[in-house]
Amino acid sequence: MVDIPQVLEGAAYVGFIVGAIFAVLELHSISKDRKTDLMLRINEFWGRPEWYEAITRINKANFKDAKEAEDQCSEVSLMMVTDHLDGMASLARQKAIDPCAHGEPVCL
Repeated sequence: MVDIPQVLEGAAYVGFIVGAIFAVLELHSISKDRKTDLMLRINEFWGRPEWYEAITRINKANFKDAKEAEDQCSEVSLMMVTDHLDGMASLARQKAIDPCAHGEPVCL
């Protein structure tokens, strides 16, 4: 004979297990969504005209020390690039981004 309380207890265990599996899958999905959102935000920053202007100034400059860099590039351009690279390095240290995504380091 089937004991109804045992069947209900078994169903509760199965429901708990299925719920736990679903929660793990959802957490994985949320993690992927957050990483995708982060990469989209980084790419959005790289697409701004201010970023292109700063990178162009730095790439065209020919300097040997910080004073020459400030003279040839604007201080704002230098700060923008260094702050961005520092932020990317921080994200890589925290493993929020993969520093070797697509076989290339995350940098300029």
